Amino acid sequence: TLKGQLQQELRRSSAPFSPPSGPPEK
Repeated sequence: TLKGQLQQELRRSSAPFSPPSGPPEK
């Protein structure tokens, strides 16, 4: 899924503002 890959890259690129506990898009 495009969104899934984007979220993974986003959360891996910007972890400070996107915690692995609960992404902003999820």
